[in-house]
Amino acid sequence: MIKPEELAALAKDNFYAFPILASGNKNPRHIHFIAVKIQDAIERPAIFDKFKILIFTLPPRSGKTQLISKHLPPWVEGKHSEKKIILTSYGSSLAINNSEEAKELFKEWGDLLWNIKPGKKFTSELWKNEKGGMVKAGGVRTATTGYGADIFIIDDYFKDERDAESVLIRDRTWEWWLSVANTRLHPGAAAIILCTRWHHDDLVGRILKQDEEFKNKGEETPFEIEYYNFPAICLKEEDELGRKKGESLWPSRFSIVKYKNIERAIGKYFWCALYEGNPSPREGALYKYDNFRYYERDYTTNQFYCYRLNAHEPLRIPYKDFIFKCYVDPALEEKKSNDPSCMHIWGYSKKHKVWILVDRYQAWINQAVVGNVILNFAFKNNAIQIGVENEKLGKVLVKQSYGSDQVFQKKIPFKEIPTKRQDKFTRAVPMATYVEQERVFFPKYAPWLQDVETNLIQFPKSDMDHDVDCMSMAAELETKKSVLEALSA
Repeated sequence: MIKPEELAALAKDNFYAFPILASGNKNPRHIHFIAVKIQDAIERPAIFDKFKILIFTLPPRSGKTQLISKHLPPWVEGKHSEKKIILTSYGSSLAINNSEEAKELFKEWGDLLWNIKPGKKFTSELWKNEKGGMVKAGGVRTATTGYGADIFIIDDYFKDERDAESVLIRDRTWEWWLSVANTRLHPGAAAIILCTRWHHDDLVGRILKQDEEFKNKGEETPFEIEYYNFPAICLKEEDELGRKKGESLWPSRFSIVKYKNIERAIGKYFWCALYEGNPSPREGALYKYDNFRYYERDYTTNQFYCYRLNAHEPLRIPYKDFIFKCYVDPALEEKKSNDPSCMHIWGYSKKHKVWILVDRYQAWINQAVVGNVILNFAFKNNAIQIGVENEKLGKVLVKQSYGSDQVFQKKIPFKEIPTKRQDKFTRAVPMATYVEQERVFFPKYAPWLQDVETNLIQFPKSDMDHDVDCMSMAAELETKKSVLEALSA
């Protein structure tokens, strides 16, 4: 076992040892690898004054923030006391909190290891050492006017899938990178990006695409780029870490079984992005025919027999275990050039966490009677509620239903289903994930089933997305709707 004084001597000159000394961390091999590469990028002379970009993409909870936002700044400000750092993350408050921890570590170790003391300016948002080095913390997509950087740290630029799926936020992040981050770099500076990827058209995707375009045109690139992607489970025969195919990134913390459980919880779309670092373009099919599962209803026992692949027996769920709700995607006009109005009846068993599609109706309906048609359809299928998206026409339907939401003395209230400003694709992902998990079942012999499946499979390439919209709304029956909630479960 290494002695404290030997570890201190090692940490003084080697970044990988500093987290071990300062926080008692046991560096897994990917953290050791990243630390060595970062130190090399910082200390290696630039090639023809090019900026360096060092990119690492990793799964969530892989220790990247501890390394890059909390341990790197104090080590740099001690060993390379003249260097200036800009430290960013998706939120200003997060970056400042990380900077606060880094500041305290420098306060504790700066004088002991490097004989460097804090400077006069020593706040969480901006702190300096006595030799002129500096750390400035702030959020991605915010200005850092007046400050230059020898090291520009980006520790995750998206908070979650909602940020990533927003074209506006992706564009703003790219504009920030071009007009703010790039203009803050001193000659020969290093930009270090550690992130979990959510979308193929994110900052990393655009940086790599831009670099490829430069090379394809035979033009000199302004950056020297190193890119390392470490999937949760090794996909190569052997990777840069020495892992063999099928081996976990951090075996002592995340076993293969744990990763497989996460994959089942969040679905293939987000697994490929977050845990393999390989986000799929939206043009790929979200719903796949091979994932569809079916049920039959036994009217003598009033049970639904739900058939899963490779299961010896069907899952038998009594009718009484389900609650039934109606979901509606209303048409704007009664014209066959537009999508028809579409309605679904979904049953949900909280006990089994299973959905069944009970009935479906679509037609071009006169606006004067659409409310009554919806009510009758919901009543026929014993629905307790009618859901519509809280968009323009949905709000009108809910408003018009006040005082006229009864059928044969049964009240079936209309409810707005929030879209949370998400686009159709983002809203469709949760139910597509539940389909993958064999938690969604379709009626085996319904005459309209082929039409529904065709619309699901062709999404998002087809304009016929009304079945997708109705199905997406049914996800509100489940308590966990976001990927972050699934990951924290």
